[in-house]
Amino acid sequence: MSDYPDALASTFNDYSQIDSYSSISELVELLSNQLYSSQFKNIWVRGELINYTFSANQNHFFSLQDNHASIECIAFSNSFQKLDQTTQVGKEVLVHGSVDIYKQKGRLQFVSDFIYFGNDGSKEAELLRLKQMLQDEGLFEKSRKRILPKYPTTIGIITSAQGAVIKDLIQIINRRWPLMHILLCPASVQGSGAEQQIIKALSSLSSFQPDITIIARGGGADEDFDIFNSENVVRSIFKFKHPVITALGHQKNSTLSDLVSDVSVATPSEAAEIITPDITIIKKNINDLQNNAYDLLKNNLLILKNSYIKKLSFLTKKQFKTLEIKNTANKNLIFISNAASRTLNANKLKNQALKDRMDALSHKKVMERGYSIITNKKNKIINKKQDLIKEKHFMINLVDGAIESAIRSNNDK
Repeated sequence: MSDYPDALASTFNDYSQIDSYSSISELVELLSNQLYSSQFKNIWVRGELINYTFSANQNHFFSLQDNHASIECIAFSNSFQKLDQTTQVGKEVLVHGSVDIYKQKGRLQFVSDFIYFGNDGSKEAELLRLKQMLQDEGLFEKSRKRILPKYPTTIGIITSAQGAVIKDLIQIINRRWPLMHILLCPASVQGSGAEQQIIKALSSLSSFQPDITIIARGGGADEDFDIFNSENVVRSIFKFKHPVITALGHQKNSTLSDLVSDVSVATPSEAAEIITPDITIIKKNINDLQNNAYDLLKNNLLILKNSYIKKLSFLTKKQFKTLEIKNTANKNLIFISNAASRTLNANKLKNQALKDRMDALSHKKVMERGYSIITNKKNKIINKKQDLIKEKHFMINLVDGAIESAIRSNNDK
């Protein structure tokens, strides 16, 4: 016994025996990696919530304890709203999250993302947590819901190949809208393997691009619908590129698949009614349209006929009116023509009288009355004595000709 402390001291003082060592940071990192394995990730813990504080950067700090131990917890600002200390602190709760180490202090802590204050157990708590998470991601947004086509030609059906559901769907679809092409992708809708079968069916149908896809099952106990609260199934419906309608029996509460689908109804029969137009009503509407079109055409023809008759009557009256106008115009033309003739004759008489007067005043008429005209060699009229004396030779113009003359003096004898 007396040699033990010396041996222990000797061991710790002999550093040459240490082949390798870790820094504090490396040790904490190693512990953190170990804690972040699947065993300590995505787990639920139950305990009493105490020592709650809400920091300036809106992070949540609190502790969970039971009769034997406690652990410090942190939840970041986007995890949930600020807790009401007066009603929520001191309660036993279920908290979801992962175990981690606060590296700066080397302190073990539980990183929480959801707190459940109910008394229904971990199943209900997990459903609410998943619902909140998917809702925060926008999977349930109404704005992304697609409108079902009015006249679908291809429908995909995911349900059990056996039982009343598929028979009811086919019967109703064929009765209401026999033009529809049905693509059946059989899948188990409850129990082991159902999740993978539904996801595979959605994947298979996507290549056929159906106008609508129905995911259906009949009624059952609450636990029969657990598969439709599966995160993987919900995300597969969300990623499906064509409208999806869920018809999952007569359950009281909606599943997460109902929330993510474009339309959800209570029963498969109701789904078949909603997605299919009634061909009998459409035929009746077509017949009504044909009859209305025939009546409209008949009425239009009658209107055109009456309009034609009215126009024909108007044109006949207008023709008679045209003849009357023509006769009046002819009379007016005759009157104008006669008046013009009379005016023309009167003008002719006036012109003739004027011509006669001008002829009477002409030199020829004057010479016929015994007068003559004396002109010089240049045919210029000489009407003065002194001008005549200047000329040696001149012409005496008579009515029947001209005579050349000259004035001679006494010395010319």
